[in-house]
Amino acid sequence: MSDLASLTLFPATPEQTLVSRNRTHVQWSRGRPLDEYLERDRVLDHHEHASDGKLITWVLAPRDDPTTQNFKCSCETFTRSGVLYNPKSAQLEDVICYGIASVFTPVEHRKQGYATHMMAMLHWVLAKDEFLPESDLFPAAWGSPPPRAALAGQGHFSALWSDVGPNLYRRCSPLPGQEGWVVRSPSSTIWKSVDLSKQELPSSSTEQWEWLGESKANSLWRDDALQMKEEILADAQASKKIATVSFLPDNGVAAFQNRRADFYTKQAAHQDLAWGVAEVGSSPAGTYATWTLDAGKSVKTLIITRIRATPRTFGLLLSKVLEAASKSNVEEIHVWSLPPQLASIATELGGTTKARDSSLPSIKCYFADNADVEWDFVEKCVVHRVIKHSN
Repeated sequence: MSDLASLTLFPATPEQTLVSRNRTHVQWSRGRPLDEYLERDRVLDHHEHASDGKLITWVLAPRDDPTTQNFKCSCETFTRSGVLYNPKSAQLEDVICYGIASVFTPVEHRKQGYATHMMAMLHWVLAKDEFLPESDLFPAAWGSPPPRAALAGQGHFSALWSDVGPNLYRRCSPLPGQEGWVVRSPSSTIWKSVDLSKQELPSSSTEQWEWLGESKANSLWRDDALQMKEEILADAQASKKIATVSFLPDNGVAAFQNRRADFYTKQAAHQDLAWGVAEVGSSPAGTYATWTLDAGKSVKTLIITRIRATPRTFGLLLSKVLEAASKSNVEEIHVWSLPPQLASIATELGGTTKARDSSLPSIKCYFADNADVEWDFVEKCVVHRVIKHSN
């Protein structure tokens, strides 16, 4: 039996989860002490995006020693609620999907193919049974398929955000010769705050807008999730689209961005930063934006996590975003995957749109070929964590 065949994927024990987090501390803590880094994840584990078994740490370990603390590598998955437009039925379906994060291999196990093998195994524990290849097609060099886990194995699709380019995860497929995760819509629109402040942005009265705290943002995300479903269905039916999928921002998914950032942005200059802003009196989930600060960038950056606007209200909304950014001395404002009707206005207002070479949104569909599926709303609000390591 080859080395890879002797290994398979297991849900981590609590002890293995702690080992996994200890391993990532030096490279991912941004200089925070180990106790603070571990406390951050301990606190986040109890929030809605991760609680009740939605967060699973996986380890690649020997088949005959699944609880060893000397496992080869690890990753995390988050169970998510998603939607799927099925062109065969012309209906929208609520489905289970997964976000993948925190792929990490310690130095002593790198350059041996372990992480690539782990990610190939991951499809076999995430996809619904009906979407998996026949088990007799499983490569002999890989041994036998990994055991199914009680809290996984219901996926119609999964996604990750790669910081190691577009090709590595594409090669991590359920079977040799197939595709793994394929990059979609890696575009960002960027404004330098100082340049945006010189634009002739439309103005409105202060009373027209409401700054959002956690409770109001969560309420808007719930309303928006319903509206997103309606829009996917209406658009797909009108255009006779191919299958379409999307993650949704409610149930703690978008809130994770703010809660995680809180651990890095508790300086006095950021304590009063709102979670977003919304137009008062607009319909549920009318014109609004939510955002978070990205402490990992070399310049102070505000990233819009979710935006809803019309061509009429976009400039007004951007003016309020700039106001929030200025309060925290933010140098750049970023937004991902603006819809076409807003992207052209963004350019007129000095924004630069370009393809990113990091945080690459990558999707693997299990119910159909990747090429036959469109991914809508590829925005920052649904990111779980960016994957930086897969050696």
